[in-house]
Amino acid sequence: MNYSLLHQVTDHPGGERDFDAFFLQARCSNAPKFRLTPETGRHIFKQPLWTGWMQSELQKLLVITGPLGSGKTSYCVSILKEFRIDASRVVLSYFFNAAQSATDNAVQSFLTGIISQLWTAGCETVRRQVRSTLYSYLRTYSTLLDCPNDVLAYLARRLVGWVKPFALLVDGIDQCGSEQHSVVAALDKIISGRCLLAIAACRGFGPFDNLGYATRFELLPAIVYEDLKLVVQDELLRKLKLRGHGNEELREEVGQFILKHAQVNFLHARLLVDIISTKTRQNQVREIMENFSFKQLQDLPAQYEDLNATMESSLPKDDLLLRSHLLQIVAAAREPWKLDDIDEILAIDIKTMARDDGELSSDIRQDVERLGQLFLQIGPGGEVTFYHTAARDFFLERCFTINDANLYLAQKCIAVLSQPYYRDVNRAADLLKKHIIQSTKYGSSSDEAFSESPIYEYAVKHFHEHLVRVIDPPEDLVAKFGRFLRGTEFVSWSEALFGLQRGNGFNGHNVVFKRLLPWVKGLSPENQREISINDYFELPHVLLADILKDGQQDAILQYLPRIRVGTFFNGAAQREEDWQKAVENKEIVVKGLSSILEPKDQFLLKARSALYQEYFWQKKFIEAREQLLELYKLQMEVVGESKEDVYETAWLLGYAYIALREFDEAGKLLQNAADRVQKLRGKEYLLFLFLCFLEGQRLDAIQELEKARAHYETVLETLVRLVGSENSFTLMVKTALGSLLRKQQCFKEAETLLFEGYAGRQLIFTIDINVNVDAAMQLALMYRDKGAGEKCIETLDSVAKSEVFQLDFERHCQQTHIRALVAFDDGKYDEPKGWLLALLEEASGEGRDKNNRELLWVRIDLADVMRRHDEADEALMLFADLVRGTKIGEEDLRDEPEPVSQLRIAEKALRFERRAKFAESRQLLNENNLEWIRDADFWILTQGGPIIDTAIIKS
Repeated sequence: MNYSLLHQVTDHPGGERDFDAFFLQARCSNAPKFRLTPETGRHIFKQPLWTGWMQSELQKLLVITGPLGSGKTSYCVSILKEFRIDASRVVLSYFFNAAQSATDNAVQSFLTGIISQLWTAGCETVRRQVRSTLYSYLRTYSTLLDCPNDVLAYLARRLVGWVKPFALLVDGIDQCGSEQHSVVAALDKIISGRCLLAIAACRGFGPFDNLGYATRFELLPAIVYEDLKLVVQDELLRKLKLRGHGNEELREEVGQFILKHAQVNFLHARLLVDIISTKTRQNQVREIMENFSFKQLQDLPAQYEDLNATMESSLPKDDLLLRSHLLQIVAAAREPWKLDDIDEILAIDIKTMARDDGELSSDIRQDVERLGQLFLQIGPGGEVTFYHTAARDFFLERCFTINDANLYLAQKCIAVLSQPYYRDVNRAADLLKKHIIQSTKYGSSSDEAFSESPIYEYAVKHFHEHLVRVIDPPEDLVAKFGRFLRGTEFVSWSEALFGLQRGNGFNGHNVVFKRLLPWVKGLSPENQREISINDYFELPHVLLADILKDGQQDAILQYLPRIRVGTFFNGAAQREEDWQKAVENKEIVVKGLSSILEPKDQFLLKARSALYQEYFWQKKFIEAREQLLELYKLQMEVVGESKEDVYETAWLLGYAYIALREFDEAGKLLQNAADRVQKLRGKEYLLFLFLCFLEGQRLDAIQELEKARAHYETVLETLVRLVGSENSFTLMVKTALGSLLRKQQCFKEAETLLFEGYAGRQLIFTIDINVNVDAAMQLALMYRDKGAGEKCIETLDSVAKSEVFQLDFERHCQQTHIRALVAFDDGKYDEPKGWLLALLEEASGEGRDKNNRELLWVRIDLADVMRRHDEADEALMLFADLVRGTKIGEEDLRDEPEPVSQLRIAEKALRFERRAKFAESRQLLNENNLEWIRDADFWILTQGGPIIDTAIIKS
């Protein structure tokens, strides 16, 4: 179990400010950012199909279709205005052509936009319902954008269910690329089975083929023509500037010309207007009309190229470069840039990594309008976007590549992150203090506002997204990025990201690392050495700790970076050496704080709790129990029952009890802790779910399977709603429930859950971490019990090269045990028998301390097989060296062969243990004056997993 999961549990009062921050980053696109020609869009409401659909008592989904430029978005805006006339109806909308980078995660963009509109709808009743529903999610996610897509879909459906009546309009689904069908599936989840006004717009009907309730409304020329006339007249009036006699007649002639050649297409018509409007003399206009070929208009990129060339020919060299940079910024942006932010980012010098004030514009709006005319538009909030996606595609195909644009923004982002202000040691220390000890008496800076500039916040969130899209990065970028990863500026970035996530563990940091790792591995060996990705997170924090140790009066500050390292590596470890880093840093922290703080100081107590969690992967269960029990009592005395710290410790203490098989103590502790946390925070609080899950594991271990299953299923259902199906904790519960279902021989359900658990962990961890190995072995054992031996071995082979098996003998025993069982099932005997005997031999004599829980069950399974092969006497000897006499003097017989009767008692007691009949086992041994030689033989691994349990297998 990763302790960092628990650090996602953060207390937030859920006030208005928190909700505003939660929605702050959501890409809520209520309307596209373009000018709608007055009086247009009304003709659609006169169509029989429209009136029939509106008058239906059971309105379903209406899909408006039409080719590129047919006016779908304009009609959607008109419909939106029509719907909003009825003030009693809540109208939700999403326009993909107004969403920046929507194709990166179109489903997320759509769902966050819908949910955030419910918050900003202005109706207090709706806001109250949203607040009530989302309260639990604020404790888990920093912003709405952090929620997994399945959580967002659940929230959207649940929230709109509170809103009656309402209308939903979604435009531009064709712009979602490969995600079109996923967006339609998300839309289906929201609207299916409900009576509402729901409209979607898409070039084709294909994505909706499987929705039997969807009605198609095609924008035919007869519907569009009258509106097109109004648009052409308006555009010409605004753009075509002619002088001299007869200009009005010529304007009318131009209008007829455009209507004739535009083929009832708004995009064609606007493009013709733009082409003609570049001319200021009547003769030039007539020349264009005389020489025009419709084939030219069909080739939009060629027309854009002509317009672009005409525009560039009139610009000086400096403006050409500035224009190229401006277009690249808008083309590669991960979220819309505003005018002032564009001005700021353009002024960042990528060489000096400082702002060059001489490059700031005196009027950035005028510059954008002048340099981006015909291609860029400025929204009402100052957002700069392309006029149409076709324009963006043109520049990315003809003028620069997406690699060029990402390279430019990657250089700018690294420069922003590396500015001197963010390299300042004192600033980094203050951020650490604010985030780590804000709730203690030491958090003097906790109320200080660390407001960041918009471009720094953008760089914090998105620098890696630009960087990993750069193919063959230049040496200077590699060098600067390498310095960033090693410098204090990395700590500032880390804390800024941590602040944006509002305590949501290190999910963001892990995502960045996962994105960077394959990119770095694809670079040249020289560049890999320059970047040194293996130093990610640890090196800059340790260097800062050394600096703070030498130069700060506040003795506590030097330990804050190491607290971060310890927590990070506990949750982000990819191999055992990473866990060792967590231990080393936590030990330094506890030792250092113990020398300067009182023994009962809350900050020190919390540091001790973090350190003791590391005892589990080291299998120091007795030490963990003793230290955690002492700590639990201290915290009850110091902080009382109203603080979560004490129940986090109770959670860990419960793990220690279970590991040592002290199930009654674990049950009492967990029940009390869960009851208290439920009263404090409710049943949807993550710490409560952790405690319930652990109680399920306790019940599982004592083979009260139905009760354990109820706990697992309740926790899983709640988790999927709260944190999604791909969350680390969710994957753990899926694996536990799948394991239990295997024991109940519900193989179909077990396979689904175990496969999802393993597949999900493969995306997070390498095979050199036991969490991943445990999931694989759980799935493999299910295949064996199901009778699919070949798939079992294939699954084991997928992690066979894991260094876990070299470092952890018990897990090596587990996978060997499973392989032997499959071999026995296939009728083999001598070879798998040899494998298991070799394990037992390794854990006997001088290696007796290597004996473990798995080898207890190996003895029973091997004995059963040997007896079927007429080797009963040899089978009985497998149970030697497990028990000893309790009477005085019997230890003198330890070198004598064990009597047959004692071996039989040992076997019988062990079989009781396997069936969780602990009382019967103890009674049998007591009646014969015997005891187990080593309690540690029965200890249950609690780190990682949950580990496989071969106590129950299909015979």
